[in-house]
Amino acid sequence: MFTSFLPYLLLLPGYINILNIYAFCNTHDVSWGTKGDNSIDKDLGVVRVSDEKEKGIKTVEIELPADQYDINCQYDSALFALDAKPSKNEENKGALTKDDYQRAFRTHLVLAWIACNAILVIFITAPEYESIFVESAGTTYMSILLWVNFGLGVFRFIGSCMFLLLSIFTSG
Repeated sequence: MFTSFLPYLLLLPGYINILNIYAFCNTHDVSWGTKGDNSIDKDLGVVRVSDEKEKGIKTVEIELPADQYDINCQYDSALFALDAKPSKNEENKGALTKDDYQRAFRTHLVLAWIACNAILVIFITAPEYESIFVESAGTTYMSILLWVNFGLGVFRFIGSCMFLLLSIFTSG
């Protein structure tokens, strides 16, 4: 305990802040670099899928060229397709999809949360903060904030333990 207490004290604020920000932002499901790409490109060809009756097995049929002339023709058409610029499909990019709306809402919510936290930090760390309130009122406010934060942490801990226990006993 004595050898790990100092690193624990030094790393604890970072873990609390980083994990809370990560959990609040919920950024683990955002795909970067695909904004506005809501359509499926069909220029790669189509593969036919046929279902077999036994055990739900699906098979895929692909037509492969066997003749050298067919291979050369497909290669030439692929080179020609690379030279031609694809036309932009503008009708799909104009309307917001449900996923785009949820991402925009999440972004605005996180920005509002960061702004509220910044205002709170500026307000509490201002030198005039001590002269605005009576000494006991400021400490009472901070103690209430800390106890509420502690209560929410305990609630999250109990909820996550209950989820783990239920998932262990219900996974059959």
